[in-house]
Amino acid sequence: MSTEPDLETEVDDRDLRALLARVPSCVVAVTARVDDRPVVMVVSSFVGISLAPALVGFCAQATSTTWPLIKRADSIGLSVLAEQHKNDVRTMAARTGDRLAGMETFAVADGTPFISGATAWLQTDLLSETLLGDHAFAVLSVRGLRVGAKGALVFHEGTFKGCARLVAHPAG
Repeated sequence: MSTEPDLETEVDDRDLRALLARVPSCVVAVTARVDDRPVVMVVSSFVGISLAPALVGFCAQATSTTWPLIKRADSIGLSVLAEQHKNDVRTMAARTGDRLAGMETFAVADGTPFISGATAWLQTDLLSETLLGDHAFAVLSVRGLRVGAKGALVFHEGTFKGCARLVAHPAG
């Protein structure tokens, strides 16, 4: 029987960040039409919650200035980004400037914007929001869904990459 190391009793932010970097996470553009213009933010905490009813969720930084705008919209769009978007993610996540500059987008009948070429698109309604530490956890009900043919973009070890490019992290 092997002996595992003792767990630290105090959690160091750097250790937790290093751990989370090793776990690939899906990259999603969260969009809405606010004051007659498209608004976008990027999250890497997308999660499926329930199949019946169809519920998904994500975390937004509590200090975000974009999330308060998006959450007041009648409809929230989620575009699960594809590998082709890896050079655009930082622009979409920027604190200033036109986050959708150079991005192809489309809107559904009610005006909810989405990112073209994504892996999947979900039209959602905000069901609940809970402040948890330094993030808000949003639960959304899915009212429309389309799955595309492209592989998802993930954030892994500090970089954006396609699912096909994931490699096991060397032990050590």
